Amino acid sequence: MAGFAIFSYEDGGVITREVGVPAATPGTAFRLYAEAIGEFGSAGSIQTALAIANTSANDATVTLELHNLTGSSTGLMGSVRIPANGQTALFLNQVPGFQPLPAVFKGVLRVSATTPISVIGLRARHNERGDLLMAAMPPAAEGAASSGAGKAHRTGR
Repeated sequence: MAGFAIFSYEDGGVITREVGVPAATPGTAFRLYAEAIGEFGSAGSIQTALAIANTSANDATVTLELHNLTGSSTGLMGSVRIPANGQTALFLNQVPGFQPLPAVFKGVLRVSATTPISVIGLRARHNERGDLLMAAMPPAAEGAASSGAGKAHRTGR
């Protein structure tokens, strides 16, 4: 699947922020890096956001589970229902069942569904001026073969 989407934010009729995200191949289980630092909205705070699209003609129940970087469960789990061919977007602190989200969290978010969905992660940060900055974080589909991208290779001595 090729393509991309652009998320834009307008303030007073002026586009002040944009982030491009690649097209996501539908699947039923994904993992992505998740982070929350500080009270979201305050300078220096960081929060993972995610957008989920239901690519099915049936309603989807999407389960969200937080794990530590070690892979152990945090015990925080929630779910959202997405109508047929519908979509939703939310920050970690908006996921039902993720309260209380630790003030500082770094780990893995597992996203699974009863029908095929597309998922994209976004890393949101409020800088010192209070601007909201965002970067795309594509998820890894569970069961997908690794491409080897990002591996370090030593050459020479």
